[in-house]
Amino acid sequence: MEALSSGADISMIGQFGVGFYSGYLVAERVQVISKHNDDEQYIWESTAGGTFTIIPDNVSPSLGRGTEIRLCLKEDQLEYLEEKKDIVDSEDLPLNISQETLQQNKILKDICKNLVKKSLNLISEIAEDKENFNKFYKCFSKNIKLGIHEDAQNRSKLPEYLRFYSTKSVDEMTSLKGILAFCSHFINAYRRCRLYHAYG
Repeated sequence: MEALSSGADISMIGQFGVGFYSGYLVAERVQVISKHNDDEQYIWESTAGGTFTIIPDNVSPSLGRGTEIRLCLKEDQLEYLEEKKDIVDSEDLPLNISQETLQQNKILKDICKNLVKKSLNLISEIAEDKENFNKFYKCFSKNIKLGIHEDAQNRSKLPEYLRFYSTKSVDEMTSLKGILAFCSHFINAYRRCRLYHAYG
């Protein structure tokens, strides 16, 4: 707070480390409650709109020392986050380096690979229940499409989770497999047809 009041560069505020801003994918508001031994406890809060507030924390229990991050979840995200809660346990990561350098870290690459594998398994489980998958797809379809574009390793697995409207089903989305099955019916019917032409 002293640095901020003395005119420090506030563009540095909020640079909490790799992945912090991904919280805004599921949260409408993020609070960071922080307490240093020799200072008061403060709340940093933002809705990811480029602005934030910092106020003394007179409502939360004292941390003594340290930081607590709170995600105020968007209503439509809560159900799916409750389905899967996990802790990532790993060796220490060197967080006091640039994000670009950290992304090349072998430990982080292994964590990412395992999280993607677990996520794909979870999506597969959700896909077994059509109603739940429709809710999931409404929230995360953009992420699946982005994964197809950016994740070459899993590019062949992700299309099975895409859903499309078709001329057969205008009100209900269907999978790519469903569309191909529908089309193959017509292709097989066409192959059985005999065409006769009359010339006169």
